[in-house]
Amino acid sequence: MPRILLILLTVLTVLAATAARPRTQRNVRQQRQQTTEQIKETNRRIQQNTKETERQLNQLNLLSARIRETNRDIAAMQKSLDSINSAVTGLTDSIAALDSHLEQLRRKYATAVKKMHGNRNAVNKLAFMFASESVSQAYRRMRYLEQYSRWRQRKTDEIAATVKTLDIKRAELDEKRRQQARAVERLAEARSELGKQKESTDKLVAGLKKEGRSLKTLLKEKEKEAKRLDAELERLIAEEARKQREEEERRKREAQAAAAAEKNKPDGGKAEKKAKVKPVPRPTKEAPDDKAYAALSGSFEQNKGRLPYPVAGRYSVVRPFGRTTHPDLPHVQVDNSGIDIEVSPGTAVRAVFDGKVSEIFKLAGFETIVMVRHGRYLTIYANVDGITVKKGDEVKAGMTIGKVYADPSDNNRSVLHFEIREERKKLDPQLWLK
Repeated sequence: MPRILLILLTVLTVLAATAARPRTQRNVRQQRQQTTEQIKETNRRIQQNTKETERQLNQLNLLSARIRETNRDIAAMQKSLDSINSAVTGLTDSIAALDSHLEQLRRKYATAVKKMHGNRNAVNKLAFMFASESVSQAYRRMRYLEQYSRWRQRKTDEIAATVKTLDIKRAELDEKRRQQARAVERLAEARSELGKQKESTDKLVAGLKKEGRSLKTLLKEKEKEAKRLDAELERLIAEEARKQREEEERRKREAQAAAAAEKNKPDGGKAEKKAKVKPVPRPTKEAPDDKAYAALSGSFEQNKGRLPYPVAGRYSVVRPFGRTTHPDLPHVQVDNSGIDIEVSPGTAVRAVFDGKVSEIFKLAGFETIVMVRHGRYLTIYANVDGITVKKGDEVKAGMTIGKVYADPSDNNRSVLHFEIREERKKLDPQLWLK
């Protein structure tokens, strides 16, 4: 935005500075040159803005997709966590049952040990055996002691196994809970970071769109200024044409007066006429050998639809006359005062009809402009390089006046801008060319 304001301030400063000076073609052309350069720069910035906006929108879409994917992962993880919680509930029930079973085992074992310790003779297995009244009783007591010993060992092992199982299940439960908690935490952090990136990108895209709108507004203002300067230039051209007509009428009157004075002399002014008659200088340029030029005759107006194209060799009309869409900005409509003809680099520019070079000047965006007058008609050749004529030269149809400028900033693209005007009135060149 500061750049845009600076450009606007520069334009206003230039306009204010030039407003106080006399309005000459040179002043207007300088202003038009500055405005054209600013239009070109604004178009360049609009293109950059459009590309950056598209890039950031793509980034925004990517971030949105990643956020959606992360949300799906969190949802899946939460579902898994719910499943684990359900398993935890079942495991808790199992632990409670195991705890109850363990408690029963411990009570039974304690009761048995207590009974065994309650009978002192039972502590001594041999005493317990020898106290038998018979061999049969001693055998039964021995079997009992063996069974009791195995039962006690079995119960001891069972208690130990149960405790171990409970410890393993508790460890598994704790580990699952920790893993799930870490996974959910990581996903939440990722979602938060993506959210921050999306918010930042949203602000950047909003800023780019705002800048784009400002640049387009600025472009429209500069296009208006360019049109105003074109109108001013046309007015000055018309003024030049008026002065030329007045000069021609003055010369005509002077010639008539001189002729009348000569007629009134005793010898009819014959001697002086002989002295004043001189050969009319002819252009030294070689005449074109193109049959199209040789076929022209009569006045400029009489050759409407028969004029050859103002270039040699192959060509292509890349931009027609009138209101057309901007080549780089589809949303912008621009007016073309003539036609744009693309040719190969180095192609010669030729005069389409006999005439006189009335003006040669430079204008930003058009390189050098050559204006040729054909009575009340004008042909304008813009984007010309290597000029071979000068102001005031008489030119013949087909004469080379320069070559089409090859723009190094556009890969040496060569485009001739050609106009036909009836004084200030703009005409469609393609209606006049053959």
